[in-house]
Amino acid sequence: MASGQLDKILVCSIPVLYWLLPVVPVWAEEYESIPVINAAGFLPGDLLHSEHHRVESMDISGGFFQFQVDSEFGFYQVTSLALLRTRVQEIKTLAQAINQFETEDDQFSAILRSQLHVSGESAVEIITSPFGTATQLAGQMANNLGDTLAGVDILAEQEGFRYENTEPADAIAATHKRNIASQHGLDVYSTNEDVQAFLNTVTKARTSGKISAGVALVRNQNTAGARIANKELDRLVNLKLKNNPVSELAAINDQILGRMVVGQDLRGRFLHHTMYSPRHQTVIAAYLDYLAGVSNRAAFVNAALSAGNEAEALSCEQLVRMLVLYHDQFNPLYNLHVLQGVTGAITGDGKIIFFLADDILYWSEATSNKYHALADNARAAGFSEPELVTSGTITPVARRNLEDTGFVLHEDFFSMAGR
Repeated sequence: MASGQLDKILVCSIPVLYWLLPVVPVWAEEYESIPVINAAGFLPGDLLHSEHHRVESMDISGGFFQFQVDSEFGFYQVTSLALLRTRVQEIKTLAQAINQFETEDDQFSAILRSQLHVSGESAVEIITSPFGTATQLAGQMANNLGDTLAGVDILAEQEGFRYENTEPADAIAATHKRNIASQHGLDVYSTNEDVQAFLNTVTKARTSGKISAGVALVRNQNTAGARIANKELDRLVNLKLKNNPVSELAAINDQILGRMVVGQDLRGRFLHHTMYSPRHQTVIAAYLDYLAGVSNRAAFVNAALSAGNEAEALSCEQLVRMLVLYHDQFNPLYNLHVLQGVTGAITGDGKIIFFLADDILYWSEATSNKYHALADNARAAGFSEPELVTSGTITPVARRNLEDTGFVLHEDFFSMAGR
């Protein structure tokens, strides 16, 4: 089979954007309503609740779970299981840090507790203003903290990098903030305003001469990343995030993507995409770079442009991790394509594998049309037994219909890969 033949069949789009296709099966099928899932029976205990948080409800929106989470820092609405893991880790880390500071510095602990429950106008101002007493700073925060963060519509198109507003203009303060985030296992570009408030306050303390502030030993590191190549890839990504400001990360990622023959215009659109933080971009670039020798990696970057919210951006990050894990641990990949909203790969031994990073796949009319079209296109290209690898859950009805359609299924991929 010539690659040109496959190129005529495969069409690029975004993994999480479900298109209604014109292909309609002639046989009657059992379609599902949106499933109802009991969080207590589905989530592992450490995600369901802890002394610092509790998942109150769990719903489904598209292919993602939606959670209402109560915590000692207030309520969070979280879309996607991957983001829930991140938020729970953030909540636990903040709580542990504040509790430990209580035993070492009551004044600083009071500052942290006060600033996590207020909103205001300028998160960057708090870093550069004089460091006063706990009472003064708490009052200052109530008036000044956060409009830079809280006032930004994270879904709105804006010039430049979406996340650049969380980086202090002062280079020394920015370096402190990245170091503090790294020490606590937090994402310096997190959209969690409590995380930003915590990082900004500790940064302010350090830049004001309280050198020891923020060095409480917290061992609640985020281990959600795919672990491959003796952890070297994740270690290198984390070092880049710690050691480089936003502008330098953009230059590094641009250079990496350029080596993959990703065109300049496409690189620019991806690196200025408002849904992707510098962390998302750095992870995606590094993991695609790991797939050296796999052709058409630009198709993945092009597909990523359609991400419309944080859950979809995180899904793209999860998806590239899946590609690398599969390539590294199961079957080397040869060529990437994106067909009808699903990322596909041809393996070196001639199989076609489709990858999905959604939380759940249930059998609706749209799902039926989509996967019948995928199977038909795969067979037309000479692949008789397509495989579907998903990081999430497939309902029994969807599983039966997918298998009847000809798919070989692999669910809960990260557990299967031993992540």
